Amino acid sequence: MSAERVLLICPDQRPGLEILADSGPLALQTFLGRPLLDHALDGLARRGVKEVLLLASAQPAEIRDFVRDGHPWGLKLRMVTESAELSPAAAAEKHGAFSAEEILTLDTLPQAPEVSVLREGAVSWHASRAALLPVLAPGLVGTRELQPGVWAGLRAKIDPAARLTAPCWIGPGASVGRGAKVRGFVEEGAVIDHHAEVDDSTVGPFTFLGGMTCLRESLAAGPSLLNWRSGSLTKLTDAFLLSALTAPRASVTSLSSRAAAVAALLLTWPVLPVAALVSLLRGRPLWETGTAVLPAEFPGRRRGRTAYRSLAAWENVWSRWPRIWNVALGEFAWTGNPPLTPAEAEGLTGEFENLWLSIPPGVFTAPEAEGAAPPWDDGAKAHAALFACGSDAAWRRRVVLRGLFPRHAKAPTPAVPPPSSAPDSSSTPSFPA
Repeated sequence: MSAERVLLICPDQRPGLEILADSGPLALQTFLGRPLLDHALDGLARRGVKEVLLLASAQPAEIRDFVRDGHPWGLKLRMVTESAELSPAAAAEKHGAFSAEEILTLDTLPQAPEVSVLREGAVSWHASRAALLPVLAPGLVGTRELQPGVWAGLRAKIDPAARLTAPCWIGPGASVGRGAKVRGFVEEGAVIDHHAEVDDSTVGPFTFLGGMTCLRESLAAGPSLLNWRSGSLTKLTDAFLLSALTAPRASVTSLSSRAAAVAALLLTWPVLPVAALVSLLRGRPLWETGTAVLPAEFPGRRRGRTAYRSLAAWENVWSRWPRIWNVALGEFAWTGNPPLTPAEAEGLTGEFENLWLSIPPGVFTAPEAEGAAPPWDDGAKAHAALFACGSDAAWRRRVVLRGLFPRHAKAPTPAVPPPSSAPDSSSTPSFPA
């Protein structure tokens, strides 16, 4: 019978993994596309666990911000900060009132407790990926198996001339250049330049491996290079060989979009005095202010927030005129998903619904183009998630036209259920025009 109450101990540090300390606590390090703790909580929820007591000692504020109350995983979660990592026996004695039916450490994952992820330090941090890849990858939204043992995450870019050999993982947003060879694991946002080689190695998130460079039996994290077999650590000073990349802010739109927003504001400036006059005549304020949650810059980090305004004079498309300023600032996009308040963002459950926040808020939004309106229902969440998985120019154009001319939009379409298998980022869902 599966335990319903679990005490989970986050690791403080493990020998050989000190190179990861600069990018946050070990529990939130990216492992096959998601923070390690994210995998663990998802695995517990799938096992039928209801309550989790989480013990954390290393950078507990970041961990608390990530897990919140366990709602994203459907768990009732309480976190306790410890001065140092407790052993399972010490944790059982100190927190006996919790009446845990099982005590676990994050050295392994519930999905495959026989596979050590952290216990042997750098060796298991790398080697465990091969064993866990076929277990974890199928459950990641947008992940696809390119060939047996070779998996690619959402929006991964792989040159047709690249050569991938199992076991192989190319994380979300990672890029593999022309002629590159990869037999190993490339995490989110990493760039493998042309004719570079990754052989039995792991490339950490947002790490650049230069062209013609060979990485063998190593962990690369920014400019740091650790041979997982020997334990030797090197810091490279040549950024053309190995370096850290600045993580792109998903909320920043392109320079051309921002320039277009500035031009649109200048061309339509009379909207503001007209709105002021209408508001005065109706006895209403000029602005209504809201707070929007922005996409996270790094896995496990706090999502940003920004203020945006709407014109109170109207309830039509012109009420969104101030959002164009957010596009000019690089916080909103012309087409995206509706802005969510922090409370609404907290209400998203599961990885599929949380795709809503993987792209910036928009002036014109996909769910509203399909007839959805607040409060957002399951159909709106499905449209938002699918739009985030990939949208072509025709889809974005349709979203804009239905935003500008809502009277010509068709009746709301039925809710789209989450797909039985992860959507392929190489294809775009299409709705009837």
